[in-house]
Amino acid sequence: NRVFYKKFDLVIIATNSKIRFKIFNYLVKNNISKNIILEKVIYSNLNDYDKYMNIINTMKINCWVNCLNRVFPISKEIKSKSKNYKLKKITVIGKNWGLFCNFIHFLDLASYLIDSRKIKNVKINIEGVAKSKRAGFSEYFGKLNIDFEKGNSLMLISKKGETDYNLNIDYIKKSYHINEIKSSMKIISKNRILNKKVTMPKVSNLTKVFVKKILSNKSPGLVKLIDCLELHQPVIKSLCENLSVKYNKKIYDCKIT
Repeated sequence: NRVFYKKFDLVIIATNSKIRFKIFNYLVKNNISKNIILEKVIYSNLNDYDKYMNIINTMKINCWVNCLNRVFPISKEIKSKSKNYKLKKITVIGKNWGLFCNFIHFLDLASYLIDSRKIKNVKINIEGVAKSKRAGFSEYFGKLNIDFEKGNSLMLISKKGETDYNLNIDYIKKSYHINEIKSSMKIISKNRILNKKVTMPKVSNLTKVFVKKILSNKSPGLVKLIDCLELHQPVIKSLCENLSVKYNKKIYDCKIT
């Protein structure tokens, strides 16, 4: 209930999803900062989608979501070198990597690579409950399939086991197989296979870059809130529907963070 009178050039909201909108709303309504970065996921309660949209449509605010994959140098390189190929499918297959608390990172990457946020279909198969990092929140093992209207698809799989995953980006004539944890990448093109090391920037170093750009009135390169909301909505809706069937009661909050 404390009232802040000081104004800030930039605020990063790194709370859990349950209270994220409340803080966002307070900052905007009290004109505390015109620049905001939100951590993912933006929301887990279906009702928060309309609340965010109402703020966006009525208030002037610069807000981005901290989905980092699109700003990685390797992502920009892949997009540049594969612009003449059609992206068929992106898959993330691994163990215990946080299927729903991290889905938006890869969904945003897919959106960036194909230049589209239009989702045609979402299919979820929950195979088990995983331990969440935060008390009162949930995480699951299973599979998430997303089809885009352009004909591209994203498949995310997380099984039980020691944390690890591989990111595969498959174009018509070229494939990139990336292990971010091991900083390795395999490029497959026709009959040629190239192995190379890739460097994943530290979050702290990227944050410094974002802050400098925003304070210089430049875009940080992150996805805008309104665009990220468009990606969140069908997945959060589908997850709530899936959980409603699983637990035989209407669920509006999937409690992921």
